[in-house]
Amino acid sequence: MKKILFSILCLILFLLPLEAFSATFQDVPASDSNSAAIEFAVENNIIDTKNTTFAPDTNVVQSDLLVWTLRSLGYEPTDKEKKAKSLCTDITDKEILPYFNKAIDLGALKISPKNPRCSAKKTVSKVSALRTVFFLYGIPTPRFSETQLSYIDVDSSAWFFPFVEKNAELNFLKPESATYFRPHRKITRADAANLLYRAVTYIENQNGTIIAPQTPETSNTSTNTPKIDILLDVYNRLTSDYYFKKTENFTNEDLIYNAISGLAKTAKDPYTEFQRPLDGENLEEALSGKIEGIGAHLLEKNNDILIVSLIKDSPAEKVGLRAKDKILKVNNESIADITLDTVIEKIKGKKGTQVSLTIYRESSGQTLTFTMTREEIDISFISAEIWSDGIADIELSLFGETTDKDFEKLIDELKKEGMKGMIIDLRNDPGGYLNTVISILEHFIPRGKPITGVSYPNNTITMTLSGGSGELAVYPVAVLINEGSASAAEIMAIALQEYDLATIIGTQSFGKGTVQELNMYDDGSTFKMTVAEWLSPKQNSIEDRGVTPDITVKISDSDVANGLDPQFDRAMQEMEKFIQ
Repeated sequence: MKKILFSILCLILFLLPLEAFSATFQDVPASDSNSAAIEFAVENNIIDTKNTTFAPDTNVVQSDLLVWTLRSLGYEPTDKEKKAKSLCTDITDKEILPYFNKAIDLGALKISPKNPRCSAKKTVSKVSALRTVFFLYGIPTPRFSETQLSYIDVDSSAWFFPFVEKNAELNFLKPESATYFRPHRKITRADAANLLYRAVTYIENQNGTIIAPQTPETSNTSTNTPKIDILLDVYNRLTSDYYFKKTENFTNEDLIYNAISGLAKTAKDPYTEFQRPLDGENLEEALSGKIEGIGAHLLEKNNDILIVSLIKDSPAEKVGLRAKDKILKVNNESIADITLDTVIEKIKGKKGTQVSLTIYRESSGQTLTFTMTREEIDISFISAEIWSDGIADIELSLFGETTDKDFEKLIDELKKEGMKGMIIDLRNDPGGYLNTVISILEHFIPRGKPITGVSYPNNTITMTLSGGSGELAVYPVAVLINEGSASAAEIMAIALQEYDLATIIGTQSFGKGTVQELNMYDDGSTFKMTVAEWLSPKQNSIEDRGVTPDITVKISDSDVANGLDPQFDRAMQEMEKFIQ
């Protein structure tokens, strides 16, 4: 692995004219612009040919990218490696198992010792793909740079800036345009084949040698960061000489994690937080799309624990909890001075068991106690039905990684069923992926029009322009929002509102308009930090303001008790005006 020559591979490539390639896959004809890269990968046993189709436009998953990259480097598992125990608890496929083990051994894939999962089926963004290929190929990326890129969606302070900068030099992955790179956009299988084709060619032109991945040097933090020596001294004294250490029963790990949490809390931003590693059970739930609990999304803000939104038909919604309720007690125990993580652990539990929450509801000035039975909750991000008059009811509960693709499929089905208009229900939708909501909005907002903006600390504002056709703009649309509609849900609502593409009905939304960057560490801990603020197409802020509906309709406790939904009823009335 330390030194692999590509002379023979590239000689084959350069001696054959492009026209000579025959189409191995039925969906990649020889005339396809991607055929050269795909056939090159086939000829050199990088890509399997078990199937007659390649699905070039399907998003590549992590297992394919790792397997292809390692094969392109000449790696083939030995019999011993094939029989080795998987380092990932979620990898059981013996075909890909040794490749994941090799990636971990090389340092290209980092996993938590407590939660060693590798997410083989996770789709891959542009910057993640570049990071993987640059690392395994030993292609150095700049650690410090004063280069100014032309992409207005790539800030120089972003963790992925060095990869985008190196890519600008090498052109492994094409940018969206001269001004947009789209760093978080998922790459397709064809993109991955082209990326590896260009990487192999680049290495051949650089003397045909692969340099083994090296662990980056770490800086001497103690000499560069003021007061760090004091922190280390206090840590050492507490771990060695503190009199009550045994009786207080804290670990060295507790000291480190609490110190890091203290750093994050200094920011006084509810969305900037450090979290300890999730336990295996919690992670399994998060990845399976099922949870056992009450079905409420929580947030810590100004030292209060608030309910952000409720999952539809969850125990929390059924008993009458609402977005923005402030939690005071769990099972009659005060949660004052308790972290959000601890509160969540107290509320969660096995299905069939009970939990009570005492909350303060600012809108009515009431302190109320609700007791509910925990259930297993299936999380469905999108659903739809169509009424006899052609009005489609589309419910978006969260903007997940593939919700945009699911939305497209639903729309195609609804059109076939005679859709004449749509009600998009964003109530209690806490948000999700920015890329997903942008992809959905491109079906409403035509190419070249701004969809959303991002304001950075250096007063730079970048606007994301639509690359879609806006074909759904011909339909009348009503959008439902409430106090539980947040983040990406608010981006969608305000964009449709500002372009007069929808009537917004309900109550004021939550007002979560900031951008967070998520950093994951080897032990499974995470640090989420606010790095920017979302803006509407007209550059209006929604942070702490929310989206104001065009038509305000409230839902009372008696409405909930009687199964009534006046917000949806009003949306139906508005839609009928257009359809008639």
